Amino acid sequence: MIKIYGIDHCSSTQKIAKLMKEHGFELTDIKDIHQETPSVKELRIAFHSMSEQPRKLLNTSGQLYRSIGLKDKVDQMTADELFDLLHQEGMLIKRPFLTDGKRASTGTSLKDLSRIWEFDQKK
Repeated sequence: MIKIYGIDHCSSTQKIAKLMKEHGFELTDIKDIHQETPSVKELRIAFHSMSEQPRKLLNTSGQLYRSIGLKDKVDQMTADELFDLLHQEGMLIKRPFLTDGKRASTGTSLKDLSRIWEFDQKK
């Protein structure tokens, strides 16, 4: 079962939930990232799944990202500092965030999703 974090009424979250179901994955109901954020452990899994590129975890187009100037800070942060910040501030996480406890993904890139979740993106 895959946990999906996002915003229920967000078209991108809905699109990826539908795509994953079409590929045979079972998903939880969408967990509202305003109310419930991925754990530090889940964020660490995503970091490794997303080729250890911190920016792949970040909602770089979000208002909060810009208002706190994270663009200029992220390269000086340790991975643990980044995970703690993302766990505290779910709106900094690129959505949707999916995890089954062993692997995780962020965003809507079909290339990343098919690589991580091992499905044919042409289906």
